[in-house]
Amino acid sequence: MIRPFDLVVFDFDGTLVQSNGVKNDGFDRLAELYSGGDAAMKIARDDPTRDRFSVADRFAKALGLDAARGPEIAAQYGDIVDQAVIEAPECPGAVGLLEALQASDMAVHLSSATPKTALEHIVRARNWMPFFDGIHGRPATKEDTLAQLIAKTGTKPSRIVVIGDGPDDRKSAKELGTAFFAVGDRLTEEVLMTLSDVRDRRLLC
Repeated sequence: MIRPFDLVVFDFDGTLVQSNGVKNDGFDRLAELYSGGDAAMKIARDDPTRDRFSVADRFAKALGLDAARGPEIAAQYGDIVDQAVIEAPECPGAVGLLEALQASDMAVHLSSATPKTALEHIVRARNWMPFFDGIHGRPATKEDTLAQLIAKTGTKPSRIVVIGDGPDDRKSAKELGTAFFAVGDRLTEEVLMTLSDVRDRRLLC
């Protein structure tokens, strides 16, 4: 059987790990640290493509704080959520799929809106580093990561698939011309699948 792809790019939160709730709760806990934080956080989170940096910048602005406080606030958010993400359960079928890809010698990369250093710490703490050929996070965008992988590996976009649960995953795949598999329950307008479906239907290898 000829496999349909040569390179797989996974999102992390909500795709491999059940951590979307942890991330959302983290914003609420961050807001509690500031006077007027609840109202400011509602404004800051009014963006479907948000990440911790954009939320922190918008949060600082909504509170009337100096824009330079954004990185500091983003770091506070990381202190709140990163350990909880390490401890969050895997999405059903995640390890099974990653093990199957590893056994098939498929190139597998991780691309997240989480800062790269924090993401590496989380993946290492979960003992998942051997599953990935590369870990990619902020400050690179998901479009940046895909473009860099295409250029570095010489892989045709049609031979790459992005697997994710968010609009940023879908957007990056569309802009770079790769395939896209929607998982989770956020992209309800897409044909959704589970990671076990991907493995059992041999959609990758």
